[in-house]
Amino acid sequence: EDLAISALGGPAANLLLATAIFAFGPLSGLWGDLAVWSCFIGLVNLVPMRLNGQTSDGGLVIRLLSSRPRDVEWRTQVFGAPSYDR
Repeated sequence: EDLAISALGGPAANLLLATAIFAFGPLSGLWGDLAVWSCFIGLVNLVPMRLNGQTSDGGLVIRLLSSRPRDVEWRTQVFGAPSYDR
């Protein structure tokens, strides 16, 4: 669960930056572009997908919290012990 929260940190930082710029900054020029791209990248990272062998943050969160057998097996291989629900 702690790693799942950590995986959400990247997208959260992108969305927080975009929100701060939209709320307090100028929306023209570089700042506006930064806000739009930060929002876009944050949202895309939340979509669970796998591309070129890399899992997105959203996909990692699902694998960490899932009880599907293949995800439990993956956690066992990566962390060395099964993850039990509390």
